[in-house]
Amino acid sequence: PALLALRHVLDDGADEYKIIMLNKRYLSFRVIKLNRECVRGLWAGQQQELVYLRNRDPERGSIQNAKQ
Repeated sequence: PALLALRHVLDDGADEYKIIMLNKRYLSFRVIKLNRECVRGLWAGQQQELVYLRNRDPERGSIQNAKQ
């Protein structure tokens, strides 16, 4: 089974349409358990980037978004 989707992306004035095809398949993966303090530490690091370093992109860290 497959699912087709049409996505409209408006980024910096560029008007793009993308076709995405999703396929159902079997994947094996592991589920891990994180303790509460680990999650709080990760969340605090993200908040520091957003508030103090003015990184507004929640996807990546400030080092990867740095201008080169």
